[in-house]
Amino acid sequence: MVAISSLKNLGEKSAEQLLTVGIKSAEELRQVGAVEAYVLLKRHYQKGISLNFLYAMEAGLRNIHWQDITIDEKLVLQTQVEALMEIYQNYDKL
Repeated sequence: MVAISSLKNLGEKSAEQLLTVGIKSAEELRQVGAVEAYVLLKRHYQKGISLNFLYAMEAGLRNIHWQDITIDEKLVLQTQVEALMEIYQNYDKL
């Protein structure tokens, strides 16, 4: 099992936060994906989780620095987050 903190851009605090939503390893983060992990974190913490965390996870999974995520890629990620948040909100209403 590869530690989350071994991924570029992600440290112990990030790993601890991901653990609170059930993501225990880099492999699990890869399976869930950065977008869903971010949505789970936002739903759990409500505040204090910035888009930089999303970019850090995505970049870490790609083994690049988070600042190397392009503006277009950031917009795609944000759109995916908004769509998934809407799905979760609709599910919560059931």
